[in-house]
Amino acid sequence: GWHDVELVRPAPLPPAPRLICFGECMIELSASAKAAGEWAMGFAGDSCNVATYCARLGVPTAYMTAIGKDPFSAAMRAGWEEEGIDTGLVLTHPSRIAGLYAIRVDAGGER
Repeated sequence: GWHDVELVRPAPLPPAPRLICFGECMIELSASAKAAGEWAMGFAGDSCNVATYCARLGVPTAYMTAIGKDPFSAAMRAGWEEEGIDTGLVLTHPSRIAGLYAIRVDAGGER
């Protein structure tokens, strides 16, 4: 009967994110104002920036986006995970690659 059934409790789930950001992240090339011809590479986008800053403030944050299978997309995912962002909602498309944009900044770092 039912009195012989052992109750098995599942392992506790990780805390649910309090914030889910969704949008795109792209490769950002920034021309150096200090050295002509030098460029710095990073990853940015409004939604990605919000997720990063909120995670740094200690807000449990997840990011929902789609990336490719290219090395830049893998670096994006690794960077988000290093920042403490939950990447469980990040989709990987088998034939797409990360987007790219370039900016110029002044000596103060402003666009």
